[in-house]
Amino acid sequence: MKSVFTLTVVGMLLSVNAHAVQFFQCWNLPLDIDSTDRTVISLTSATEGTLFLSSGIDDDGNQDSTGPLKLVKGSTSGSSSVWTAKNTSSAFTVTIPNAVIGKTSNAVTLDLDLKNSGNHAALQVSCYSRMY
Repeated sequence: MKSVFTLTVVGMLLSVNAHAVQFFQCWNLPLDIDSTDRTVISLTSATEGTLFLSSGIDDDGNQDSTGPLKLVKGSTSGSSSVWTAKNTSSAFTVTIPNAVIGKTSNAVTLDLDLKNSGNHAALQVSCYSRMY
């Protein structure tokens, strides 16, 4: 009976598909304590994830955000990887150091490039990341 139970537990463990997701919670640099701008990145695989940008909720209770955007890994050069996302009017590029991908970190700086309708903004964001 004990061996049947052991085999059942081992079989269940082997059938579970282990998959970790990494989340980055970020705010703009230089740090402005009054700013509600936030960036959330979720890496769901080695090549895909989600990007969400929000300026928070304004005084009228409205939220200004990009909504979740599909993030796709592009090039990898030396110490960092470039990830891209697009919506109908904007293109976003996130540069993530390879050393923090797949690891929990309390402090990491990412580069975020935003382009739309002839406008361009290059930001640095300070983040922490967690693996789930």
